[in-house]
Amino acid sequence: MGLTLGCSDSTDEGGAETGLPKQRIVTADFLEQKLSVLDYSKVIAGPADVADVTHKSLDLAGYAPGPLQLELTPDGDTALVAVGPGFYDSLGIVFGFPEVTGDGALLVVNLNDDEVAQIPTASAPMGVAVTPDGKFGLSANFGTKLAGGSTLTRVDLETNSVVEEVEVGGSPEQVRLFDDSLGMLNTASEGGARRFDPADVGGSLSAVVPTSADPSDIAFVSASKAVVIDSRNVAGYSVVTLDGGDPGISVVEQVPTDGLPYGICHIPGTDQVLVGIATGAPTRVLRIDVGSTPSSEVARYDLGNTETTFVINVTCAPDGKTALVPIPNQDALAVINLETDQVHHITGWTNAAPTYARVFLGE
Repeated sequence: MGLTLGCSDSTDEGGAETGLPKQRIVTADFLEQKLSVLDYSKVIAGPADVADVTHKSLDLAGYAPGPLQLELTPDGDTALVAVGPGFYDSLGIVFGFPEVTGDGALLVVNLNDDEVAQIPTASAPMGVAVTPDGKFGLSANFGTKLAGGSTLTRVDLETNSVVEEVEVGGSPEQVRLFDDSLGMLNTASEGGARRFDPADVGGSLSAVVPTSADPSDIAFVSASKAVVIDSRNVAGYSVVTLDGGDPGISVVEQVPTDGLPYGICHIPGTDQVLVGIATGAPTRVLRIDVGSTPSSEVARYDLGNTETTFVINVTCAPDGKTALVPIPNQDALAVINLETDQVHHITGWTNAAPTYARVFLGE
C-alpha cells in the first residue's frame, strides 16, 4: 500500500509509539481513494490548504470507488471504513460529481502502521459505527445502484471477522450507537428507523417505526431521545423518544426545514444538534435545541460553498467546541467554531473529497 507522509510537530505524548498527532481528524477522501490524518490544532486555527495540515495520507486505491464514510475506535488508532458509492452512483451526476463506480468494501485500517484488512459484507457498505469498548463494528450495507443492500453486519474488530449479518430492510444507510446496549439504524426504502442491542442485532431488532419517506442520518441526544433526519416528502427532522418497550421508539415531533437535510450530530454536553442542509449553494447547518417540545432553531451557519453539492456528514468534536462539514463538490472541509459562530475552510482536495470526517482529541 502506498503512503504519503506530511509533516506535523504535534505528536502523541510518547509520540514514538504512534507518531500520530495527539489531537487528530481523519477524513474519507472519496474519489481521491485515500484517508487523510490531519492535525486538529492546525485545522481549527484558521483557513489553510490541506497539504499544510496533513500529517499523513493512506492510499486506498485498491478499493473502488473510494472511502465514503468512517468511524474511529475509542483509542483513535483504527478506522472502520466504508468504501462504496452510497447514492452517489445514481445522484452524483445531478450534483456534478465524476462518474462513481465500484463494488465497495468494508475495511479496518490501522492508522499507525497503515495495515488494511477487508471484511466481507453482503453488499456495499455506507454507514458504519464502532462500539464504545472498541471491540465490535457495525456496517449498514446500502449496496449500489445495480445491487441494492438490505443488511447490517456486525464485525469483530479484534479478529476482523463477521459475527452476524442481519436482514434489516431495504437500503439501510446509517447506523448509530449510544452505548454498548442501544443502537438505531434507518431503512430508507421502508421509511423508518429500527432500534437494536449492538451485542445481539438479530435477536433484538425492533419493527420499523415510520418517520418519513426517506429517513437518513440519526443522532442520539441521550439514552431516551434521538433525532432522525427526514430527507423526502416533508423534508426536516423527527424527534423520537426511546423506552424499553417494543418497538421502543415514539415520534414526538416532526419539524420541516427549508432545504433538504441529511447529516446530523449531537453537540456533546448540550440538548442541541446540528442539522446539515445537504444541497444547494450555499449549503447551511442548522443548530437546533431539542431539550423541550417544540424544538427550536438557535443558530444557522452558512457554509459558503459556491457550487451545489450533496453533503452527507456533520461531525461534532467530543469537546463540543467545533464542528466539521465536508463539502465534497467544493473539495473542502468547513470548520465551524461553535463558540464564536465563525466558519472557515480547509481546501485543496480533488475528486469529490472529503465526504466524511471524524475527530479524536486524545485521552
